[in-house]
This record gives sequence, structure tokens and C-alpha cells, in this order.
Amino acid sequence: MTQITIRHVDDDLAERIRRLAKQKGEPMNSLILRMLKLHFSESMGSATPVRNSLSQKREGWIEDPAVDEALEAFGVVDDDAWK
Repeated sequence: MTQITIRHVDDDLAERIRRLAKQKGEPMNSLILRMLKLHFSESMGSATPVRNSLSQKREGWIEDPAVDEALEAFGVVDDDAWK
């Protein structure tokens, strides 16, 4: 197997890749390889269909304080609207 080194990756991109790999529960290298394979198979007209997996979704709930905060307003009842 060939190894490729990528230089000059800006900090923001590196952090986004790290977060996505952590979110998906896979090493960064595996994530990047999968993304490259997907890109090049699509751009080269590969007949291999892209499959989306729901396996991660069935593993359980992921806490997200930002979502909880955004949904907080839906828990408030406007008593005047019910009169």
C-alpha cells in the first residue's frame, strides 16, 4: 500500500475532520480514505451505488446541548393562547 502525506492542512479543516471522525466513531485515516474513495468513484463514473448506513443511529442517543437549548422554547405553554 502507498502512503500519502498531505501538507498545509489548515487548523479549521483539521478540526472539522477530527470532530467528524469522532462523531462517526472511526479513525481519521479511515474517514479520509472513505471520503476519497467516494469522491473518486463518483467522479470517475463508478457503477457502485453509494449506500448510507443507519448503523450509527441505532447505537443510541447523542446528547447535544445546542439542540436542547433550541428546543427549550417548545416546552413553554402560552396560557393566553389556550383561553
